[in-house]
Amino acid sequence: MSQTLTQESPFPSTTPAPSTPTQNGVHVARRFTQPGVDPLAQVQWDRRRTVISNPDGSIVFAMDDVEVPAGWSQLATDIVVSKYFRKAGLPGTPGHETSVRQVVRRLAHTIRVSGEQQGGYFAGPEDAEAFEAELSYLLVHQMGAFNSPVWFNCGLHHEYGIDGSGGNFALDLAADTVHMTQDSYSRPQVSACFIQSVGDDLMSIFELVKNEARVFKYGSGTGTNFSRLRGRMEKLSGGGTSSGLMSFLEVLDRGAGATKSGGTTRRAAKMVVLDLDHPEIVDFVHWKVREERKVAALVSAGYSSDFNGEAYQTVSGQNCRRASCGARSPRRRGRARTRASSTTTRSRSGTPAKRPIASTRRIRARSSCSSTTRRATWRRST
Repeated sequence: MSQTLTQESPFPSTTPAPSTPTQNGVHVARRFTQPGVDPLAQVQWDRRRTVISNPDGSIVFAMDDVEVPAGWSQLATDIVVSKYFRKAGLPGTPGHETSVRQVVRRLAHTIRVSGEQQGGYFAGPEDAEAFEAELSYLLVHQMGAFNSPVWFNCGLHHEYGIDGSGGNFALDLAADTVHMTQDSYSRPQVSACFIQSVGDDLMSIFELVKNEARVFKYGSGTGTNFSRLRGRMEKLSGGGTSSGLMSFLEVLDRGAGATKSGGTTRRAAKMVVLDLDHPEIVDFVHWKVREERKVAALVSAGYSSDFNGEAYQTVSGQNCRRASCGARSPRRRGRARTRASSTTTRSRSGTPAKRPIASTRRIRARSSCSSTTRRATWRRST
């Protein structure tokens, strides 16, 4: 959504006093706006058509006569209109958002009012007004942007009276407890990422499927460490054997692929992490490699190589996005383990069965976001 504005620099020639917190709330200094002047009224607006097409030319999405700032690129227009405009449920005709004005006001005004209702955020009404005006200016001039769930969900209930189906988990500020809301948007989901746990239990796995669907529905992503799950052929309490971690990862991957994040064409974001000592670590590391080989075979047989085509739809592991399938050294003996030339897997069911990872592979670990977490890459020894 980056673009070059053709107007003069929005930064003021003199630096105003900074916003200052007090015991009675924050004093918000105006940097780009003036009291009594709507920043959206100062913008030059255009009417445009936006179209999103497949590689074969078929139209995925189109909307005519949308209002956007004149300085915005067509790419910025296409992204905001196709992904972030509310497409249904607005009172009146046409029943959907048609202007960036509506989207910016929906966000800025809702956040301002929430700050006033919760109390203590703003020192006075003029500070709340300044906050909304400054935030509107930053958004409409692309000087800042929220994550996708904010654009998807914030303000739908407060501005348009849209409730949606199903509830969210929310904090009751008065009782200091978490509860389930009766609707989707009175307490909207506006966080981008969630970390969820899963236990070595069938019901826990499918509870995660449900919770992931809830997160994906409102446009957020989720990540889970699956190291608790027992490996393939480990004993079950009922006397049988487990179908294994990878079979359940395929179920979760299909669920993510079937859910349109935020109710749009945006794909769900999912992170999968597994400890290096898990019995199925080698299968996990090579999961996407094997699936890509299947895709290559299908493409060579005449199927389309497009990522949204039938070849990719027939394989698994495609919803672990942004290199988000990672292997992790357990915290215990983590430093020694990553320095060793080989490691040993550990069963999850308590049985003594262990096996070393093939000595023809070595682990080269590099630091990730913390000293206790290591991501590992695998290479063949020569």
